[in-house]
Amino acid sequence: MELRHLRYLVAIADAGTFVRAAEQLRVAQPALTRQIHDLEKELGAELFDAKARKATLTPAGEACARLARHVIQDTEQAVSRARLSNSGVAGKCVLLCGPVPLLTGLAGRFIARMKSTFPGISITLGEVFSETQWSAVAEARADIGLGAPPTALYPSLLVETQHVHRVDVVGVAPTHLLAAEKSVTLAALRDTPLLVIEDLSPELASIRQLLVTELKRLRFPASSISPRQFPSFESLIAHVRAGQGWTMLPAGLMDRVTGVKTLQLTDFRAPFRTVRVWRASDTRPVTQTVLSELREFEAEEAGDRRSKQIRSPAQAASDAFVPARLDLRHLRSFVAVARYGSLGRAAEALELTQPGLSRQMRELEYDVGVPLLDRRSRGMDLTVAGEVFAGATRSVLSIVDHVPREIRRAIRGTAQRCVVGAVPHPHMERIIAAVMADLESRHPRVRVGVRSIPSPHQAKALREGDIDVGTGHVYPVPPPSGVPNDLVVVRLFDDRISTALVARDHRLATSATLRASQLADEPFLWGARPFFPRFHDAIFSALNDAGLRPRVDAEYDGLATIWTLAAQGLGWTLGWQSHRDEPPPGCVAIALEDVSLEWGGELVYRQDESRASVLATVDAIVQRARAMFTSVSATEAVLPSSNTSEAVMS
Repeated sequence: MELRHLRYLVAIADAGTFVRAAEQLRVAQPALTRQIHDLEKELGAELFDAKARKATLTPAGEACARLARHVIQDTEQAVSRARLSNSGVAGKCVLLCGPVPLLTGLAGRFIARMKSTFPGISITLGEVFSETQWSAVAEARADIGLGAPPTALYPSLLVETQHVHRVDVVGVAPTHLLAAEKSVTLAALRDTPLLVIEDLSPELASIRQLLVTELKRLRFPASSISPRQFPSFESLIAHVRAGQGWTMLPAGLMDRVTGVKTLQLTDFRAPFRTVRVWRASDTRPVTQTVLSELREFEAEEAGDRRSKQIRSPAQAASDAFVPARLDLRHLRSFVAVARYGSLGRAAEALELTQPGLSRQMRELEYDVGVPLLDRRSRGMDLTVAGEVFAGATRSVLSIVDHVPREIRRAIRGTAQRCVVGAVPHPHMERIIAAVMADLESRHPRVRVGVRSIPSPHQAKALREGDIDVGTGHVYPVPPPSGVPNDLVVVRLFDDRISTALVARDHRLATSATLRASQLADEPFLWGARPFFPRFHDAIFSALNDAGLRPRVDAEYDGLATIWTLAAQGLGWTLGWQSHRDEPPPGCVAIALEDVSLEWGGELVYRQDESRASVLATVDAIVQRARAMFTSVSATEAVLPSSNTSEAVMS
């Protein structure tokens, strides 16, 4: 499958006939028809209805055309972003800020300005101060720093003034005797020790020296003439907040430091510069654009409202046209070169000749219009534009890989088939069995299949089209990625993890209840932590709280395996409250007095689901769960009756 196949498919769908599409594409109609037949053969599905007079998409064709539009659009955006990054109006920039630019709001105002002016530039903002900031910029772990001027130990950095602050504010603890005042003189602070930040830069040392000179004139005690110094702004403020002294602050921090009362100082003022620093060797267009905007921002903040010419991303991109020659093979080859950093290794992985791969890369760079690879004697590095293009290209190829799954999903819908992902649970098994019998008796064309898929894997299986509906467990901890926005989740029933499962002939099998500590000598049968780390930790934490440090001799994959081992007397495992009535074969479930965690069952399906057979299955599962467990509401899954009517299903 190549990009041209997807372009042809979309063109035919939009034009309505093969003849009109061939005219618009300027290709011969037989050649166009042959390309579509090749695509259908590769995908194993008919994309157009052969019986229709016009070019009418089948459900599989509609699914393919929908993804094809995404691929074409995202490829155009990938090319556009690469061109923009080469002109400095798109790309990534890591900006590190000290506390003064952050707390005064300078950094926030600049980020908002950049988003408005250059939405294609992604700025990562970090809070890093002094030597850590300067080292990060010098070592290319960051691009630009805003904060105190660096020392002479960083000769590779260039420095420009970003803002000049007035240092004429005093910070004291809220409990200080002067905290209720709005302004203060230096003399009023004679009985409170001065606290300062270490002389991390020449300008900080200069401010401290000016202040100490004035304090000497006012005959301050030694605790202020030789003040206590702190290595970071956070540490300094913490000690001020604790009432251990007072400190000087820039005017922009008035009422902006949490837990500190700020007062206007009436008889002392000193200037403090925040500067922008960057590597002299960093000539990347995106860095130069951000620096240029920082200069403009500096002028605006200083009251210089001179108009400037703002570069438009559309102008900088020059042209978003993507040549027809650019195809998916070029993108696949580029991703391989980016991965291996070498034409030779990439050619070997792709089973191509090195000259052939080199020719593809030259064609790709010509079509994109900017250099993507930095060719060196020992390999290849990505240019800035190449890094942007590589990220976007991987996204395009992931959609392409998704096409066959979506087509299989569409074909299942046409055949009135629905695949349900299921987990072992007696309630779930009864629900699904009843639904299968009910649906297939009322709608003979509907076929419901079941696949065993663990709950944490069902969301991915739904997105990739491997299943149509998921029925999984409700865990006592939220899923790793939170509640997904593209899926609908419906609670089906409640349960508890509150029993111990042991073999029928186990020495404790006749007990009415158990305490967890009574199982200390028995091997605990459980899954490996990587399967769902937070759930694993919650289980072991609950057992520890019950006074049991589980004896783990080995870890196992799958509930069926664990239950079988327990039935053979090789250890014990945790079970559910519902297991008291229906334990796994060969096991008995004994209530635990000191372990009880939330559990249950839920249904998951795609928010964009529209296939009648799948919606009918969802509706049937929900209605069956409601009938069995009246305490659980599932109103989210109420479907319009027309979606599951006899007419639609037949």
